Amino acid sequence: NNTLKLKDYDIIHNSQLPIGCGLGISGGCALGTVYKLKELIGLPQMDSLELLKIAHISEVKCGTGLGDVMGQYFGGFIIRKGPGFPPDIKKINIRDKNKYYIVIEVLGKRETSSIINNSKWINKINKTSDKLLNKLLKNPTLNNFMKLSYIFAKDTGLASEEILSLCDDLNPITEGCSQAMLGNTIFALCTDKNIKDALSILKNPIVCKIYEGNHD
Repeated sequence: NNTLKLKDYDIIHNSQLPIGCGLGISGGCALGTVYKLKELIGLPQMDSLELLKIAHISEVKCGTGLGDVMGQYFGGFIIRKGPGFPPDIKKINIRDKNKYYIVIEVLGKRETSSIINNSKWINKINKTSDKLLNKLLKNPTLNNFMKLSYIFAKDTGLASEEILSLCDDLNPITEGCSQAMLGNTIFALCTDKNIKDALSILKNPIVCKIYEGNHD
């Protein structure tokens, strides 16, 4: 029995980004919660991978995500070769990562559970992702990642018409753009050379950098 009987705790999270928009906030909250609980109840024997597993299971059971915590834990751009735990991943090698920016714009919310608990959506997602995953593993570069991410969003039908229209404008002038999963949010990979052009197209852009992970 791996269940722990805990006292009542209120763990409050603050986020500069909105919840329910495909930006992985629920995954960040799951990770933050397990790390804080370890501190509060004193579990020195649990290493960071065990905490990651708890956070991952929590997300799946709560219907808030299927693997965001993996990307947040390992950082950078990762390729998950399969579902579940332990994580089977490949990390994309990024040269001179400081020259890159991730520009996002939130266009609205979408309930993650309405997708991942729907068998029709899951079948369509799995069928599309299996094909694209093999292509990504054969050519694991940032540009191919962005290209296939766009194809995935379009071919599954998950991308809204507004997202697709913006992608038509942004793809030619950036390193690639797509829809954040699973939300009505667009994200574009930019460099110093094209970020101003990308920002000029969007109404309320948010500029982010690539996070490389922290396992402490």
